[in-house]
Amino acid sequence: MPKNLDLGIDAAALIESVRPEMAMQPTRTTQEPEQQNREPPPRPEGRPQTRSPSAKGVKQGLAEEYQRQFVKKTDFNAHSGKTCYMRPRYHERISQIVEILGRGVSISAYLDNVLYEHFERYGEAVDTLLKQRFNEILTKKGTEE
Repeated sequence: MPKNLDLGIDAAALIESVRPEMAMQPTRTTQEPEQQNREPPPRPEGRPQTRSPSAKGVKQGLAEEYQRQFVKKTDFNAHSGKTCYMRPRYHERISQIVEILGRGVSISAYLDNVLYEHFERYGEAVDTLLKQRFNEILTKKGTEE
């Protein structure tokens, strides 16, 4: 029977620590002079700029919403899915999230929840882009014949 260990982990701090935006910003030391108007680090090409977290950290409501939305069990059966490769650093972060916050949530369930939300939010835009590209391909193919 698994033991219920109280690790004294601050969930909001953990979530904040695994956000990609935070990983890309260098940690400022007390010896480093404060630089005003410092430009943010360059983002990888193709990645939209996201709002950076406030200096006070993640608000508790946002942390609770995140947990409800993404760190929950689903009826998705991982055995019926496909293998998916990802960057090792993302795998490590997701593993931490599901192990510490998930209590029985699998990586597959977490990714299913994230993708569900992504397509709910951007599904129409993706459909529009696919239709545009499909029409470009058909138009190009029609002119070649």
